[in-house]
Amino acid sequence: MSEMQSTVLIVDDEASPREALRLALSRDYRPLTAAGEEEAFSILAREPVEVVLLDIILDGRSGLDVLGRIRVEYPQIPVVMVTALNTVETAVEAMKRGACDYVAKPFPLDEIRIRVSKAIDANRLRKDYSLLVDQLKTRDGLVRLVGASTAMARVREQLLKVSDSDCTVLVTGESGTGKELAARAIHVEGARASRPFVPLNSVAFTPELIESELFGHEKGAFTGAFRAKPGMFEMAEGGTLFLDEIGDMPPAIQGKLLRALQDRKIRRVGGLSEIRVDVRLIVATHQDLDALIRAGKFRSDLYYRINVVKVEIPPLRNRLADIPELVRHFVAELSSRSGRPSPSISPLALDVLMAHRWPGNVRELENAIEHALVTMEGDKIEPWHLPKHVACSDAADTGSHHVSDAARATTGEALGGEITLRGATERVERMVIEQALEKAGGVLTEAARLLGTTRRILKYKMDKLGMGGDSNE
Repeated sequence: MSEMQSTVLIVDDEASPREALRLALSRDYRPLTAAGEEEAFSILAREPVEVVLLDIILDGRSGLDVLGRIRVEYPQIPVVMVTALNTVETAVEAMKRGACDYVAKPFPLDEIRIRVSKAIDANRLRKDYSLLVDQLKTRDGLVRLVGASTAMARVREQLLKVSDSDCTVLVTGESGTGKELAARAIHVEGARASRPFVPLNSVAFTPELIESELFGHEKGAFTGAFRAKPGMFEMAEGGTLFLDEIGDMPPAIQGKLLRALQDRKIRRVGGLSEIRVDVRLIVATHQDLDALIRAGKFRSDLYYRINVVKVEIPPLRNRLADIPELVRHFVAELSSRSGRPSPSISPLALDVLMAHRWPGNVRELENAIEHALVTMEGDKIEPWHLPKHVACSDAADTGSHHVSDAARATTGEALGGEITLRGATERVERMVIEQALEKAGGVLTEAARLLGTTRRILKYKMDKLGMGGDSNE
């Protein structure tokens, strides 16, 4: 949500200062006014208010009472107290009772705008922080597998079922689809959740080192082995060992892995005794293991041992309906990491993201959002903030989503420096509004609903763009 769309509630029983504040904030916000307590709470009950400007005196009574009620019924909404010069002490008391700020009369209108902006930004940061804390608490569980599509619902259901057992699971899917997230979800939702989750990527080590990483080694087992070291199997004792890209595991190590799975015992490199291990195994690959078996690059007996239950993570191009939710998720998460408010994303930018084929899957989408957050200015992600290969990709390749030629031309001109950012933004906004109005049959309220905004804001935008026109309502 942009600042222009932020709703500010002004509560003051005097008409003159109430109207002055409304006019001062109408340029950047959506100001609503209330002359008293009950009117204010009626608005709070039905409107998405982001900050309240509350006069210290209402109808002869202390605004502290109204502040107390807001803190009880709407604790997430920040309140800025407005006070006369001779009641600053009361305003300080209001701060102690939960007001986020106060401003004394008479005040410059620019100062009011600054206080409102700070209150909104600080509150969004608090929300983002709370979201991040919640995500960290469940960061490896099913909640991290974002997506409301039927395909992802089926995956979550399957992962939940296998988490109840102790069987070996084979997770397949293209690179970037989230195979490790799926493995972590199985672990976290299962009986071994309190024990270690130990991941190992088979392509990250040379054939000589991978045996030592998996099974450990004794002191002096090879040059550089100055002390004994436990391997991944021992480190995962009682928990889960996740072997990523198992299709790239060297054939010699495949045989030793098979024996470890069959006997539940391992032997360190250079060791003489066997060590019993209690580990659940989850493996993953982006390759076709059947093809590797036919090519003599993967052992069929190991394949049958690891393929007890198979979970396939679908590529992003097959679950495009998940993109809006994934975008919101990454925007919130990445903004929280950098300590900034979460920006909104324009309908056209989302259209572009829906049109891209995403060969890098969810990982590529996350990188695209991170790129946009780093390069953008303002509080809204537009197509020209996205990586060029995404913003200028051929939408026709998807076969089901279309971005208009005019929109792509605008994006290309902005990226090429042929028009200003403001000019591109206004052109795109005009185009999106025209399309919404056409779809809504000219009814302004319906067009506003389609665009996820209010009739008042849409009318304001149209007037600003010189579109004008009356609704058919």
